[in-house]
Amino acid sequence: MTPTSLVDNSQKRVLAVVGFLVFVEFSSGFLQGYYVPLLDNIRDHLGVTDASIAWFITVQTLAAGVCADSCQTR
Repeated sequence: MTPTSLVDNSQKRVLAVVGFLVFVEFSSGFLQGYYVPLLDNIRDHLGVTDASIAWFITVQTLAAGVCADSCQTR
């Protein structure tokens, strides 16, 4: 393996990690900025309780925590 190919591989890895982090940030921003204001309307339309809506927020938060934990280096 030549030094040039090592640099190329490491650059690809860095680019993949940065791309994934950008995707996570946009997804999080979308959920926080778009869904949260609509939760009252969704609750009324579906006829569910506030507790059910709280589970939706909880699952999103837990999923973000799991993704953040899996991105850490060991």
